Amino acid sequence: MSMAAREQPAFGNTVIRASAGTGKTFQLSNRFLALAASGARPDHILAATFARKAAAEIKDRILVRLATAAQNEKDRAELEEFLGCGRLDHDRCLQLLRNLVRNLHRLSIGTLDSFLAQLMGSYSLELGLTPGSRIVDEQTAQRLKSQAIRDVVASHSTEELVTLMHLLSKGEIRRSVTEQIHDVVDSLYADFREAPAEAWNVLQAPPRLTAEQLELALAELRSLKNLPGKRLESARDSLLDQVLAEDWDGVLSKGVSGKVAVGETQFYRKELPPELVAACRPLVQQAVAVLVGRIVDQTRGTYQLLKQYDETLRLLKQRGRALRFDDITALVANGFASRILEDVGFRLDAGVEHLLLDEFQDTSLPQWDAIRHFAENTSSTAGHSFFCVGDVKQAIYGWRGGVSELFDTVTSTLPEIEVEHLDRSFRSSQAVMETVNRVFDNPPKNDVIAEFPQAAMAWRERFNPHQTALKDLSGYCRMITAPLAEERSRQRGVTLHFAAAQAARWHFAFPDRSLGILVRRNATVGQLIFLLQSEYGIRASEEGGNPLTDSVAVLKVLELLRLADHPANTTSRFCVATSPLGEALDYLDYADDRAAEKLSRKLRRELMARGYAATIYSWTRLLAPSCNRRELGRLLQLCRLATSYEPLATERPADFIEYVQLTKVEDPASEKVRVMTVHQSKGLEFDMVLLPELEGTISGRTPSVMLERPSPSEPVQGICRYIKQDLLKLLPERFRLMQEAHQARQVNESLCVLYVALTRAVHVLDMIIPPAQPAEKKIPNTLAGALRCSLAKEASAGPEEVLFEYGAASWQEKMAAVDLEQKRKQAASQQSPAGGDPLAEIPADDGTADAVSEPAVDVPLVRAASATAARGLGRIVPSSLEGGAKVRLLDELQLQPQTAALRGSLHHQWYEQLRWLDEEIPTDETLLPALQVLGLSAFEPATEIAAFRETLERPDVAALLTRSRYLSDGLAPYPETLRTVLQAAGTTVEVFAEKPFAVRLGNDLLEGIIDRLVLFVRDGQVIAADVIDFKTDQVDPERASQYAERVAHYQPQINAYRQAVCTMYRLPHTAVPGRLLFVRSGTSALFTGDPAAAVAAGL
Repeated sequence: MSMAAREQPAFGNTVIRASAGTGKTFQLSNRFLALAASGARPDHILAATFARKAAAEIKDRILVRLATAAQNEKDRAELEEFLGCGRLDHDRCLQLLRNLVRNLHRLSIGTLDSFLAQLMGSYSLELGLTPGSRIVDEQTAQRLKSQAIRDVVASHSTEELVTLMHLLSKGEIRRSVTEQIHDVVDSLYADFREAPAEAWNVLQAPPRLTAEQLELALAELRSLKNLPGKRLESARDSLLDQVLAEDWDGVLSKGVSGKVAVGETQFYRKELPPELVAACRPLVQQAVAVLVGRIVDQTRGTYQLLKQYDETLRLLKQRGRALRFDDITALVANGFASRILEDVGFRLDAGVEHLLLDEFQDTSLPQWDAIRHFAENTSSTAGHSFFCVGDVKQAIYGWRGGVSELFDTVTSTLPEIEVEHLDRSFRSSQAVMETVNRVFDNPPKNDVIAEFPQAAMAWRERFNPHQTALKDLSGYCRMITAPLAEERSRQRGVTLHFAAAQAARWHFAFPDRSLGILVRRNATVGQLIFLLQSEYGIRASEEGGNPLTDSVAVLKVLELLRLADHPANTTSRFCVATSPLGEALDYLDYADDRAAEKLSRKLRRELMARGYAATIYSWTRLLAPSCNRRELGRLLQLCRLATSYEPLATERPADFIEYVQLTKVEDPASEKVRVMTVHQSKGLEFDMVLLPELEGTISGRTPSVMLERPSPSEPVQGICRYIKQDLLKLLPERFRLMQEAHQARQVNESLCVLYVALTRAVHVLDMIIPPAQPAEKKIPNTLAGALRCSLAKEASAGPEEVLFEYGAASWQEKMAAVDLEQKRKQAASQQSPAGGDPLAEIPADDGTADAVSEPAVDVPLVRAASATAARGLGRIVPSSLEGGAKVRLLDELQLQPQTAALRGSLHHQWYEQLRWLDEEIPTDETLLPALQVLGLSAFEPATEIAAFRETLERPDVAALLTRSRYLSDGLAPYPETLRTVLQAAGTTVEVFAEKPFAVRLGNDLLEGIIDRLVLFVRDGQVIAADVIDFKTDQVDPERASQYAERVAHYQPQINAYRQAVCTMYRLPHTAVPGRLLFVRSGTSALFTGDPAAAVAAGL
């Protein structure tokens, strides 16, 4: 390309505030194409968004628009007009398309996470990354979190744990320590990572009264006699009782002291005696000091817990070379802050000259810190440009760190920013837009929203009246109440049943229209899918998926697996015994311990012999007669999930249970009816939208902590545990502002969720809310209440009452004409998978089949465990073959003392340093670092080193590790002719410690690490080898049966090592003996048979 052709017009720095349906992706693709058409190098344009699906849509939109413009004159003319960068003829479109396609591998159109990961990889050494670090999946991350929490719990004594539980639960112990720590980590760890340590000390407790001072204050209160009126005397006595009972909350909130605390001097409209007010003040002071002191202790305890968890998790991640995207974001942000990241364009082999950011309202502060460098550089450098698009009204990810206020930060801090507003929808009908306008046009006049002035004013400023480009599009909006729940029923359940009925009506009336049912909670998705299927025969699909635990049938299978894992679990035993599985497996008495142990052993043997997929498939056949179509479908999906788990399988069924609980699986069905959360619906649209879950409190749940920021887009500078209103009123104003800021954020996000939900609709919007309760005095503080205030404030909101209608009534008339009862009867007759025998729908299982055939039920295919079931090669680790098909309870339950396991790791590291005892023995100085690396500060170094040196003197250890003895007596296992060659001149001996390997055996990948591998080399060719594996088990050779059991237990592992060496060096098995060396007893076991057959049998 010539220099003239590469001259670019100046592109301004632009921020677009685009309302729902106005074409954010369209605008971003316009910008990208305009830059490319003006001569910008495509690989110097960074277009970043937050979801892979959105990134793919942007890339597709760019390529498709160019391709259609190259083929169609009308599309070409439109694209030329939209880009506004000069003539764009047919040849130019082809040239641009060809250039983009040829450089697809260099285009930076993707997620922000992927770009930061690429950047981190280019600076891995500078950022201090452990070599081989990788981004781990959600299941691995959850396991690391759980392990870190277990390690934290294990590091505390019982007394410390009791104290910790009181701090975390404010004295109300209702759950285990582990569960409470999980809650704290889930809700506060992100805040901990952002806030500096000093931020946790913003709240200081005032001094308490001494014991003498408190006694004097009580005496002063008791001395008040002849108070005017019995009411005051009773209040005085109540206050004395509260102080003696240490009910400090009551002191501040009740009676005379409650009035004194807030500065009031009247009690029941009568002035309080001055002497009584004076007597109350020191007691109020003491109450404040005690209660604030508790919060200070809780805050500090929370900080110390999170600090210990953070240190433990970091160590686990470092050892496992594990990273999550939030780690990458923090590393990159810190790299820019410390000026480690320089010459980024050179490292990436492509500078960022133009930055395009999508969905900017969901950017978190750490993410902004990581990309601020690029934003500032592109916005201030001549010939470069900055562009971002988003909508603060759709900022629904505040719970995971999104800060929509960064929009204001960008416009105020970056130079020469032009702000554009887009409020013209290309999605929704006039009826939908008018309803949205009525809800959000004037929030301060909405009684529910007006209770939160900050949020109300913010929404009044950010919301512009919406219009639609689709004036002729027919539409209809309605708000209707559900039936009133009876006395013993829950209103939420009644509302969901009513919503399912309305959804069925809409679907049957308009079967070719898409229907989106949007809810707030993941659990509700499964409930509605079940109702639609069981009541009306509608197979609805879900977006993103839920764990299979939303199925009762799957839960029965998981309980059976829990019984296999832990036969003493009486809850699982009861669930199995009272289910169809119990009868099929001849297990009916859950109290029978021996029967539970027998069944557990049987289940484990079957899982080991057949694999998870084939075994669970056989259980699926047992449950099938009791399942409707959806439940059977979920069971078959469990089989598919079990197939994907096979390469990862351990010997603990509990690990598979955790895998199922953490893995989200979509329930694919009709594309016309989809159930999902509002968050999952972001970016989607539906012909008809039904909103059945609007009863949630608009201000959200009570927070665990309160945060203080100078501004919403600045880091945390203060943090403390939540403070109740009665106490908050007595503290400095900064703490009240912290709580108000939290409330404003919660209300704002609730309104954003409502806005997103309303604006998904194209034609029909149906809002279903609970009816007014009989004792209702004011409209409740919920999203439903906010809708009532906006759309039908004066309505009574009785049961099944239409409170609001707008648009073409023909939609509702056709929906109301549906005979729902007839549809229900049809569904009832079709509840078994084929309307008859469900076993006819799935193939028979004779216990030997290697694969699961496709069922007639239209659910995803499932293949049972087989060597080719998973993508790639099955992974086999020799240590997983230990024990063969036998199960040792101590091994399986992982109950070995931690000290013994750590000592074993220590001795392995020390043996790794040995070559030959008659050449060089490691000194104490070379042995000591291993103690520090493993974190074994509780071990006595001198004692451990002495014990290690003692093992070196044991007979078989010395014989195998002393070169002179090994080359004479140690060669006995080899054939005589080979032994002669091994001892001849010209044969060299090489020793490898911790030798890694990976060899292919059929369709499996055998990989592991050999403790000690001795190779005999002659003329550059390996002619023999010796596999030596160290074991630190405490075994007694004189106890023949126990010793033989341990040798047999490890034999499959040693044979796997031998087979790997035979494969790597193309040696016969007679040239590769294997030795099991029990270093503590100083004895060894020899293996010389053919390992191939043994390994194949073990697999």
